[in-house]
Amino acid sequence: MELLSQDMIDSLLSGAGNKSEAESPLTDMEIDALGESVNISMGAAAKALSTMINQKVMITTPVVSIEDREEFEYKSMSPAVGVKIKYVEGLSGLNFFVMKQKDVKTIVDIMMGGTPNDDDSEFSELHSSAISEIMNQMMGASSTSLATFFDMKINISTPECVMIEENVNPTNELAQDGKIVVIKLSLKIGEVIDSEFMNVMDVAFAKKLAANLINSKLSSGSKDEEDPRGQEVRETRAPTQEKPKSASPAYPSAAFSDFDTPAQRGTSQSNLDIIMDVPLEIIVQIGKTKRPVKEIIEFSQGSVIELEKQAGDPVDILVNGELIARGDVVVIDDNFGVRITEILTAYKR
Repeated sequence: MELLSQDMIDSLLSGAGNKSEAESPLTDMEIDALGESVNISMGAAAKALSTMINQKVMITTPVVSIEDREEFEYKSMSPAVGVKIKYVEGLSGLNFFVMKQKDVKTIVDIMMGGTPNDDDSEFSELHSSAISEIMNQMMGASSTSLATFFDMKINISTPECVMIEENVNPTNELAQDGKIVVIKLSLKIGEVIDSEFMNVMDVAFAKKLAANLINSKLSSGSKDEEDPRGQEVRETRAPTQEKPKSASPAYPSAAFSDFDTPAQRGTSQSNLDIIMDVPLEIIVQIGKTKRPVKEIIEFSQGSVIELEKQAGDPVDILVNGELIARGDVVVIDDNFGVRITEILTAYKR
């Protein structure tokens, strides 16, 4: 199946749905595609946040609406803080994540290893810097997830924190076309946060996300016709509202031919020859641990970090971040090495 060009997709979308372009700048098909793309990206973002604060994080299915830019207000979020995210590669556009200040302070307190406070203390520079870094990690994971799904490289600039006050409205930086896209999401973190936040973007950027989602589905449909296993891969990409933080879309794995089938061996080997010179990064990991920020900043020369592994346990061997084997550390001509003692079942031929 041939992929549609951007012009063909735009033409298709312009005639889809029950609403005319005069009534709404997004068609029903675009709204559905936009909601699904945000669902994919927020699944990865929730997982990243969960790792940072060591808490269960749930970000539910997004609700998309079209609002008048001049009339839209943040009263339900006040006092609020906005984090500006700019896409600089692959996708081009700008959007804002708007969160309640009390939620931001709670998340920062948890990340710093402290107890969440319910007081009305001032939103400090520490909170501003911390939420920018948190969103950097979350949106980095989100971009990676979208890049995998869209099959394209996506990068963002460093997030910027802005205070939302009566005279400061982040939507003023969005396109001056009179309409903005507002995506509301429910945010639940352990037992400490049951709230909501918003993702606000201009219509042009929303259309780009929707078009890429539709194009990726067309590409996936083409692969499904050639390989019945493609349907299973595609289903793992759509997290549902009921799933917790682990519901971030699974990254699809490459499907190779059966190497043991004589009739296909020549073709498979020819395909493999193309990638034989691709360099892969090998890391030997003796162990890992998690520590709160307050302990890490106290590290000094001579500090000892206790790992979760026992002395004498085999080390992990990772290739491009994937655990594929385990082994024992050896010394060869004054250099360290590792003797492989176990190949994980998933990687055995």
